[in-house]
Formats: sequence, C-alpha cells, structure tokens
Amino acid sequence: MDPDVLTAIIAKFQATHKPYQEGYPKFTQLPGDGMDREEILELMEKYKQVEKEQWEKGFVSGAVYHGNEVHIDFMNRVYALNSQSNPLHPEIW
Repeated sequence: MDPDVLTAIIAKFQATHKPYQEGYPKFTQLPGDGMDREEILELMEKYKQVEKEQWEKGFVSGAVYHGNEVHIDFMNRVYALNSQSNPLHPEIW
C-alpha cells in the first residue's frame, strides 16, 4: 500500500476515534513520579466529557450498557460499596 494513503487512513481514523489525540497527556509507561489526585480527577473528567460527546453523536466502537443518568448514579453507588471487594474471596465480602 502507498505510504501516503496509509498515513491518510490512520489520520482519519485517529481524528474520528481518538478525539483527544492532541492536547492531552499520553502515558506509554508508568511515570517515575505520581500525579496529584485532583490532577488525575480533572484529566478523567475532561476525557469523560469528550467521550460522552462522541457517544451522544453515535460514534462508539464499543458498548455503552445503559445511558440513563439515574441508573448510572445507582451503579456508581453499587461500585463504590464494593470497590474493595475481591470476588476470589467470597467468604469475606
């Protein structure tokens, strides 16, 4: 395949499937120094908003199980209550 054609295909794919390709930090390995918790949460909120906008437009390559905000809030609470459990040890959780 012509390298220019391949480059164009990759660029188009990244533009439509990775809307935050530019302007966001990229992590290809664990950093030597950790990040501040608030910085992590802020970054995650930014990613969430961009991805939500893509999802609402119908551009997803995976599955969104349920988009109802009440259900999402419920599932977040369920996860928070069990986030430290280990299903491999059912006798303690």
